[in-house]
Amino acid sequence: MKNIPYPNTKKNKFKAIIIGFSVILLLIVAYFNQNLLYVTYAYLFKMDSFNKGDKVYTVQHAGFHLSRLIRPITQNDIDTMQVSDTEKLRLQLSLDNSLKPYAIDVERYASAKGKTNYIGTYLEHRFLWTLADNKKRVLSNMIAVKVSEKFPLYEGYSDNEALPKGYTWADGNYYLYIEYVTNKETFKASESQKKN
Repeated sequence: MKNIPYPNTKKNKFKAIIIGFSVILLLIVAYFNQNLLYVTYAYLFKMDSFNKGDKVYTVQHAGFHLSRLIRPITQNDIDTMQVSDTEKLRLQLSLDNSLKPYAIDVERYASAKGKTNYIGTYLEHRFLWTLADNKKRVLSNMIAVKVSEKFPLYEGYSDNEALPKGYTWADGNYYLYIEYVTNKETFKASESQKKN
């Protein structure tokens, strides 16, 4: 009579424990990174594809705010400022290392109530931190756009008035949430609108 080998139950238990632990760890990581998972999914599967220099169009005809990226003021910024030494010293003492870069809405808002919904040219895509209504930081899908001079921009106040204390502009770009844009012309003015 032949001996039938029994499965090694210690190895099977060890494998089951490792697999179970891995699944639990993966679920914990996913739970604490829901926002990152969502914006990555939206970028990969929902966002229109753009290449640098492509035309960008709005998807709605209502107005919306543009955003700009801000970053904390650094020692290098203070060194290059054209202010007195006393003011530089005051600024150095007020540097806050806990500040982080994020995008803010500026009081420049766009409205596609014109003859087209073309807003400008695509520069780049970025995952940027923004502030939600509850003042919590959330990761957002945004694209940098060089706004066309023909697109109607309205200014409530200058961008510099929107800067929080301790921050400066990170760059000169305007940013839009990907939900506001498409790579297709979706609005054509009627003949009566073209004449106006």
